[in-house]
Amino acid sequence: MRPLIRAAVLALAAVAGWQVLATIVDSTVYPTPWEIVSTVEVAGILEPVGQTVRLAIIGFVIGVSVSIAIGVLAVAFPSFEPLGLQLALLTYTVPVLALGSILATIWPATGTRITIAALYTVYTTVIGTVVGLRSADRHSLELIEALGASRLGRARLIELPAALPSVLAALKIAAPAAILGTIIGEYIGGEGGVGVAMLSSQRLGAVERVWALAVAISLVAGGAYLVIAAVERAVDRRRPSVGIPSRRVPAPNDRSTAERLVQAGVRGLAVIGVVMVIWYGGLRLFDVNSFVGITPDRVWGHLVTEPDAAANRSELFGELAITLGHGALGFVFGTGAGVIGAVAMRLAPLAERVLLPLAVAAQSVPVVALLPLILLLLGRGNLLVGVVAGLVSFFPTLVNVDAALARTPRAAVDLVAATGAGPTRNLVLTRLPYAAPALFASARIAIPASVAGALLVEWQVLGNGIGRLMVTAALQSRYVHLWSAVVVISVATTLIALLALGAERIISSRFGLESTLS
Repeated sequence: MRPLIRAAVLALAAVAGWQVLATIVDSTVYPTPWEIVSTVEVAGILEPVGQTVRLAIIGFVIGVSVSIAIGVLAVAFPSFEPLGLQLALLTYTVPVLALGSILATIWPATGTRITIAALYTVYTTVIGTVVGLRSADRHSLELIEALGASRLGRARLIELPAALPSVLAALKIAAPAAILGTIIGEYIGGEGGVGVAMLSSQRLGAVERVWALAVAISLVAGGAYLVIAAVERAVDRRRPSVGIPSRRVPAPNDRSTAERLVQAGVRGLAVIGVVMVIWYGGLRLFDVNSFVGITPDRVWGHLVTEPDAAANRSELFGELAITLGHGALGFVFGTGAGVIGAVAMRLAPLAERVLLPLAVAAQSVPVVALLPLILLLLGRGNLLVGVVAGLVSFFPTLVNVDAALARTPRAAVDLVAATGAGPTRNLVLTRLPYAAPALFASARIAIPASVAGALLVEWQVLGNGIGRLMVTAALQSRYVHLWSAVVVISVATTLIALLALGAERIISSRFGLESTLS
């Protein structure tokens, strides 16, 4: 009963703190818990929550299934890995605000919401699958190969059990993300669900109902997180206790710089070719009107060959610089807070009980719903940008780094402790070095997430950057400019994420670690 009692005490403390803070702020956008409970009907909350959860489950299952398949193929066929990972990265770097507007012209409202929910799960789950499959101990793999095990037996006995913790850590991120993606799809266009209910409540000034919906969907997302976390703990208990895993030294790279550049160029061209096929084929398959569905050659003309191409580029690149600055600020805020939070959770169990519910709530509640409160508390400025853009990158970093710190081999921790090191010194000398690959993997997730958060705050509050430009272009039916903006921000975010991967390779090579991805 102790965990339940502690959870109840923390929940009561959170409600009491909310009541006190709402009373102090005395704002029409920040009701007290009592005002919410006394004015909102439960039946009016359960129906939209149920609609959102049903679509989120479908999107989650589709997205996770495709992601795990891509991860398995990437590890089984190394030549496929760069293409598969870069395509997965594109699902995360394409701005969902613009993508949803485009999908709404192709899919029905239900299909749009499911698609966005599935896309929100792809990249994190692919990364988790690949990192997990590569975490298998090399000595164990060599031993089972020497015993004559088949490729399937090697995967079943060594690789899949080793991958489970990393995959489950990714699913803890994917489950709330699928709910968030569904709600964003409802904001863009839909006939029901939490997003539509929040929008209608905001227009009617029913602030209490907005917060009731936010709390209800947060509880659902938190429940999904806790279920997957319980499975993760059960898997960890069943895993055999092992010593310090063998250190994987990167294989020497005998290729010249020119050969590596050529290979990277070929991979890039392959990705571009696949994207072109999907782009042209999707427009043709769904018979999208040419006024709305813009082809790549029209984007090229808009940016390169048309008489006003220079003016178009100047406007797009000027707004792009603003958005990237906002995204960098959010990345620093979110990643820094995630690492600090993960470290605090390892050093103090009470911090985990306090931080995790707040993190899950921040991940599952649409930032659009929280913006009025954040704007009231922080005002306009860099702090607002850092907090809003950092919120969406904080959760993946917290979960991945915390899971990596928790999986540090016990033998390594005990060895350092035997020298007289305390918990803090042991964390610095043992746990943090073992968590370095997870931190790099988190950075590749956090970079696109921070840019997505920056686009959102630009759209809703600041009125500048690519976020504002895309919304304005859509309202003015300048669809060529809208698609061009999507291409520009997607390419820029992808290149930055690839630079992070390059930095990981350099640092991993410097310290004798194996890069998590190729």
